[in-house]
Amino acid sequence: MRSSLVTEFRLIKDRMIEEEHRNKKIWWFSGAYGIVFRVMNFEYDPDLQFLHFVLQSSYKAISHRINTISAGQSMTMLPDDICERLALLLESIAEQIENDESFYHELRTLSNLSYLTTGNGYYLSLKGIEVAPQLVRDQDILSE
Repeated sequence: MRSSLVTEFRLIKDRMIEEEHRNKKIWWFSGAYGIVFRVMNFEYDPDLQFLHFVLQSSYKAISHRINTISAGQSMTMLPDDICERLALLLESIAEQIENDESFYHELRTLSNLSYLTTGNGYYLSLKGIEVAPQLVRDQDILSE
């Protein structure tokens, strides 16, 4: 079942990179927590539940911020590359699952990227604090 996660995460990553519109990129991203939820019905694991929770929470936070920006109700802006960073995180998580390695670092990075979409996260970034640093592996993933 975990191979299904790897396959789906890579499909979602590819679609997010190909898609031009941010709302559609985020729609694709929502599929990540959906597939984890379905896999857990057959192969429950606390790490998968943690993965599901962080993916779903991140989707909700980022989607909410996109909607408030679109409605003109937000002073908080999103990084221009947020969707690309989400896609790269999915690829990195897929690699960790494929290699039966921990994806805690990726989830922490995802959580921080989501925090950047909050008022306080944005405020801290304006102060020059690096709230959501890039994964070290990002450049390797981009070059594939």
